[in-house]
Amino acid sequence: MDPGVSRKVGEDEKVEVTTPLSVTWKNAKSIIVGDSRSLSTYFIPDRYPIPRVHGKLTQLSQAKFMKAKDSNECFHQSSLTENVKKLPRIIIHCGRYE
Repeated sequence: MDPGVSRKVGEDEKVEVTTPLSVTWKNAKSIIVGDSRSLSTYFIPDRYPIPRVHGKLTQLSQAKFMKAKDSNECFHQSSLTENVKKLPRIIIHCGRYE
């Protein structure tokens, strides 16, 4: 991990939330998988939440035109305030990072 982006958490430091990550391989590409549900209690619900799949499929079934887009072309990034930057901690084989 890039030390400019993350900070290694010391073993004696109290950690409130830690998200374990695992690396899996699919079609000769690595995929990082993590369960961040434990962070849900710390965040305010979004005004415009991600739509449910069933609702979108219902809308698509009535569409006359559709456009395909590769999911690799898209990403989601959020900025964090100083008081919540400590929450998205991860744990990997070489230590814990925030």
